[in-house]
Amino acid sequence: MAESISMVKDGFCARALPSNRRMHAGLREFPYGANFAFNKRLAGELRFDPDLGPNGSDRILGDDTVFMKSLLDGGYEGEWVEDASVQHYVDPERLTHKSLRKALFDSGRTYARRGHLLEGRFRLWGIPLWVFRSVLEGFFHLCFPVVWMWNRKRYYQAFFDLWMYSGYMRERMLGRKHAT
Repeated sequence: MAESISMVKDGFCARALPSNRRMHAGLREFPYGANFAFNKRLAGELRFDPDLGPNGSDRILGDDTVFMKSLLDGGYEGEWVEDASVQHYVDPERLTHKSLRKALFDSGRTYARRGHLLEGRFRLWGIPLWVFRSVLEGFFHLCFPVVWMWNRKRYYQAFFDLWMYSGYMRERMLGRKHAT
């Protein structure tokens, strides 16, 4: 499954460190919340965005990366530390398909809240038509898993498309977006 959904591989299983370990303004990859530290004095008046980040059962993400980006854009630098270890308890409930569905759905919501617009010429409610198609195809593929389970990569891509884009659509249709 990890080969099929990069989010699973990178976010939960085996994230590879970038070749350039220096962190600076303009960086595209950031450490995740449980895996970064900073000196509180350096943050000054910066605060985590309360509209991003986990809240109750919502697993809206991105507060950590937006915060890190603000630090780097403010002229601070950092470094990935390869041999640093983090012990992070993962509740077994989070290792289920149900939890992965929720994580993907909330990741789509995060993407929309951060103001990302997906490319596409033709739109409905500001959402490219291909997103609706991806959700419908994902739904179809998952309704008939016997047909697609032989191709696990295709099955999990459909799983990803259905839940990630459904979350994105929900958030965009509610008009919730925030600048990055």
